[in-house]
Amino acid sequence: MAFGLSFIAAPWRAAWSILLLSIVMMLIYDMAFFLPLGIRNLAGVTLFICIMCGAAISYGWARAADAGTFKAIKIGLFIPFLWHLKEIVMAGKIFGVAEGIYAGLQGFYLIYYALMILSMGAVHLVYELYRCYRGSGTRYMCLASSYFLMPMLGVCFIEWLVYHVAGLDLFMFQGYLQGYRYLFM
Repeated sequence: MAFGLSFIAAPWRAAWSILLLSIVMMLIYDMAFFLPLGIRNLAGVTLFICIMCGAAISYGWARAADAGTFKAIKIGLFIPFLWHLKEIVMAGKIFGVAEGIYAGLQGFYLIYYALMILSMGAVHLVYELYRCYRGSGTRYMCLASSYFLMPMLGVCFIEWLVYHVAGLDLFMFQGYLQGYRYLFM
């Protein structure tokens, strides 16, 4: 009998491993006050790396395990989505459900998702270049890589549109506070 992650489908193994590592690091960083500060800081740095690099690592593992592009994107966005959901729940516990959901709609979360998609795009480009080097690549590498560039351009367009129409910077705290005052005060 094999022990480990053999019961998880191969494309999902990195995502679930990163999720479990993130949970352990979060528990150490937030609640293990009996441990030395250096170990807790190392857990915090590891948690940050899991949050920021989890999408790219999960995407790369899924592509290496022969997942298609869109399935690998879903697998890659698994960690960022769960982290975002956790942040909404935490804000909802402090401020209330509606305010927690509104806090989850802040502009820097859009930038975070765009950054995750851009990092997956970089991994995808390396993967496609490797496939071309090995002789199994396709001629449509630029088209497939544009899937990852389009969300970043979409976020930039939303920022530009809101700045020119409403006169405020959506991804800065100013726009968030104005919306909060309008909705909840």
